[in-house]
Amino acid sequence: MNLRTYPDAAGFLGDTRAYLERQEVVTGLVIGLAERLVGEPLAWGSPPYFAAVSDDRGPLLAALMTPPHNLILYSEREEISQALELVARDLIEHRWPVAGTLGPVRLAEAFAGLWTRRTGVASQPGLSQRIYELRQVIHPFYSPGSLRPAVEDDADLVVAWMDAFQAEAVPHSPRTPSDMFRRRIAERNIFLWDDEGPVSMALSTRPTQRGISVGGVYTPPERRRRGYATSCVAALSQHLLDTGFEYCTLFTDLSNPTSNAIYQQIGYRPVCDFQEMRFAPG
Repeated sequence: MNLRTYPDAAGFLGDTRAYLERQEVVTGLVIGLAERLVGEPLAWGSPPYFAAVSDDRGPLLAALMTPPHNLILYSEREEISQALELVARDLIEHRWPVAGTLGPVRLAEAFAGLWTRRTGVASQPGLSQRIYELRQVIHPFYSPGSLRPAVEDDADLVVAWMDAFQAEAVPHSPRTPSDMFRRRIAERNIFLWDDEGPVSMALSTRPTQRGISVGGVYTPPERRRRGYATSCVAALSQHLLDTGFEYCTLFTDLSNPTSNAIYQQIGYRPVCDFQEMRFAPG
């Protein structure tokens, strides 16, 4: 068993893509982030960390981190303690800042326990999330309005809504720079439900070979309970399928039963649970 680290995303994907694509719905977060980093190595401001552990059967663990964000882990093996040990040792030896970890529940919890034993840094559960997959939209009764891509004139509103979304949905995560959202408007990846003006928002993000993710779903409090977010996500999901993607995915916060129920009503089906573990000085 050996660990290999990579100076860039292209090398990492070259060695791990075939392995990751065997479970593309679950690994879409890793693949999608790495794909973005191929073209924008400093998209999140700091040099990223890429590592893979393999044995004579091929890759068995993939790790990606864009500091100051969490270390993301994936493995389909049941017994991966030795592989996690190799990653932890490398991170410690090269003094990488690790704020937390994210991955399938057993994997994230196993790494958090190992990290605490090795560093003395305490861990605590963060967001409990679920990945959903959609291949056919169950169309709801649509709210008044229609879906449209955000344009440059919407930039200030989009940045304000994304700040509000992050504060509400992922309060412990580092804030994303506003210029990233402005670039994504130019790329036509941010969508608004417009009912005589923008009333809800969703993003298309992290395309992979067959799928794409929907995220950043936000409706300002004064516009809620009118079905705008449901309409926005359903229409965006259909648009993405119509452009040639086989499926859409999204992450939900398991502590929010309303959003989990709404997404299932429009055709999203649960696939895998992820757990965030946050690290803090003990």
